[in-house]
Parts: sequence; C-alpha cells; structure tokens
Amino acid sequence: MNIKSLFSRKEDDNNNDKEREKDSLNVKSDNITEQETTFFKYALYVIIAVFVIMFFSFSVTFFLSLRGAEKTMVPDLEGMELVEALIDLQVKELYPRVQVRYSEDPMTKGTIIKQDPPAGSIVKAGKRVTITISKGAVVDKVGDYIGQDLNDVKMNFMIQFTTYKPNMKIKEPVIYEYDSTPPGTIIAQKPDPGTSISGLTEVEFIVSRGETGEEMIVGDYLTLAYGEVIKRLTRANIPFLFTIDEESEGNGTIIEQDPIPGESIETGSLLNFTIAPPEETADDMVFNLFEYSIPEYPVYVDMKFESVSPSRERKTIFETKHPGGKISIPYKVPVDTELILSILDKEVIRYKVTAE
Repeated sequence: MNIKSLFSRKEDDNNNDKEREKDSLNVKSDNITEQETTFFKYALYVIIAVFVIMFFSFSVTFFLSLRGAEKTMVPDLEGMELVEALIDLQVKELYPRVQVRYSEDPMTKGTIIKQDPPAGSIVKAGKRVTITISKGAVVDKVGDYIGQDLNDVKMNFMIQFTTYKPNMKIKEPVIYEYDSTPPGTIIAQKPDPGTSISGLTEVEFIVSRGETGEEMIVGDYLTLAYGEVIKRLTRANIPFLFTIDEESEGNGTIIEQDPIPGESIETGSLLNFTIAPPEETADDMVFNLFEYSIPEYPVYVDMKFESVSPSRERKTIFETKHPGGKISIPYKVPVDTELILSILDKEVIRYKVTAE
C-alpha cells in the first residue's frame, strides 16, 4: 500500500468520525427538543386543570348563593323582656333592630310591644327583625300639683296625653274651698304626689275660691265709649253685660251703669252697662250685641273673643278671665264677619254676622 492510499484512508476515517459526531449531536438536540415539548404540554395541562377547578368552584359558590340561606319562622316576641327576645332571635339565626317609645300602659315598661315581621312569618335566616320596646307611660307617677293653677294643670294634661291614651284624669266635680291663696289655686290633692300609676287614675283636687269678703270700688264708666270700657274691664278680669237703648243718643257711649260709680261690691260681681247706638253705621257694617250663655265656673277661666273678617283676617278683640254665665258684648263689624268665642283655647261658638 502506498503512502497516498494511506493518507486517503486516514482522511476518510476522519471524515467518518466527524459525521458520526455530527449525527450524535443531532440525536442529542432532538432529545432535548422532545423533552421541552413534553414539559410545556404538562404545564399547559396543569394550567387548564387549575382554570377548570376554579371555574367549577365559582359555579358551585354562585349557585349556592342563589339558593340563599335556609328559611326560618319568626318567633312571638311581644310581651318578652329584651334579653329573652334576643336569645330567641339568636336561636332562629335572626338579628334584632331595636326601637324604643312610650306606651299607654305603664306596666309594659321594658317589654316588647311590637315586632316586624310579625310572629309566624317565614323568612330567610340572617334577616333583621325590628322590635319596639316600651319606655312605659308618658306619666308613670302622680305629680305634685299643689300650688299650681287648676287651668294650667288641665292644659298640661291635654299636652301630655295628646299622642297617647291618658292614664290620669281630673275627678269631676272639683271641690272648691275658701282659702288665702289666689282663686283657682290647687290646695290639696289625692293621690299624694309620687304615687305610682298602674292604670287609669283619677286625681281629686281641692281648689281655692279665694278669700271671703274681698271687695272692690266700682269705677266711673259713664260717657266712655263701649270699646274703651271693654278694654278696661277685660284687663281687670271684671265680668260685664251690655244692653242697647235704641232711643238714646250718645254715639256708642255708656249712658247708664249698675252698680253706680264709687259703690263697694264683692270682687267678681257683674257690672251692667247701657249704651247708646252709634249715630251712623255704614251699609256694609253691622252694630249689635253678641249674646251667649256659658256654664258658670267656680273659678275664673280663660276667655277669648275674636273676629274673622270677610278677607279672612283674624283679630283678637279681647282676652280675659271670666267666671262664666251670660255674655253680652257689643260689636261693630263688616257684614259676613265671623265672631268666635273660646274658653280655655277651645272654640265654644262661631257666629256669622249678617245684614239682618
């Protein structure tokens, strides 16, 4: 074998080795690529599985929420103490919303007097139930009224029991006695102050008539206009009666009075006046007497005399304290005016003046 052949074979062997090495590298590269592909497939499967599980969990939760809480029956809570009611609500998996207010019965204080929803209602667990707890009656004890004016006490009773059924009332008839205190002052009461109220309670009062033998000197009202006389008398709380002498002249002034000026009379005695009619009265005006009789009171009461004009303007003519009985008041007002007499802020009569 010649040298050239030898080198040629060696070169072929080298080429073969290079080819084998190249093939080996290709095989390794193919193996790595296949492993990577398999890894990414597994990772993708895992991600898909996670999303499937999450979607399933979400769906289950969603449908369970649509289904809602289980239903339960609202217990009967009325008449219970608050603690007992809260326990019953807790057992039923219900939640309270608490309100408080006064009630008509003082014996219900601290107990539940109303609930919403009502007992027996079927609701979902977790619902709120509104319960109203009684604070008791507006007045649960008899007050101390001695020394107060009877009319003021009556007014307070009306205000206190405007919204709720009264659990106290003044016993009628009221007993009156002569006393050194001003007329109308409460000098004794029964039950005693501080007595607890368990139901409708009548309060008995003994009220002062004032001192006996009080006298006053009659003023001189002759020749005065009737409006000025009414103003003076009502300020002094002196009762009066007016009559009209159609034949006399004096343009609405006092022409006679009884008792006469300067005479000493018992305080609260009635004064009588005779007046002359006005000299002229317009066609749309009416002059006359407003006459009415109210019950006689053993104590002076608040009286108010008002007018409402045809244009609906309301005006107070006078306010005074009056013992009751017959009333006769002169007036000069436009036709269709309404005259209103009120006792203790309560309208007694409303009279519409006509042209007749």
